[in-house]
Amino acid sequence: MSKFGCSCGHVISDVEAPNEVTGALISDKDEHAFFELLEATALDFLEHLKANNLAAWRAKHFNEIYPTDAVPAELLADAIYSRFLDHTRAVMECDACGRLYIERVHGSNRYRGDDPELDPTGDETPHVLGPVVSAKPPPASRE
Repeated sequence: MSKFGCSCGHVISDVEAPNEVTGALISDKDEHAFFELLEATALDFLEHLKANNLAAWRAKHFNEIYPTDAVPAELLADAIYSRFLDHTRAVMECDACGRLYIERVHGSNRYRGDDPELDPTGDETPHVLGPVVSAKPPPASRE
């Protein structure tokens, strides 16, 4: 996807990546499954690396169009990211009104909206995606 029309009339665009208007949502159950797969994937990778047989690992985890010149770190990162995507739903946030759109079914590219005006907390923070802001102040510099 590259553009999505919000019900407020604004167009959400994820043409630029990374961005602060798209993200991923993972359930507790999927998070648990993802970390189990992460462990199994990493252990399998290390076994193949130790045996000097990354070609077999590549064939096991990717199709034939995957680059054969990818370095080991890229192989592992791509496999982990693929498993992460398998366990998440896409989320978009309108940068005008703060409305969240959550993918209805993983991979469906169909979304349901959430109205920020229905927030019973009265939180004035209009957006949930974007830079993570720590509640703790940054450490003092040692100049």
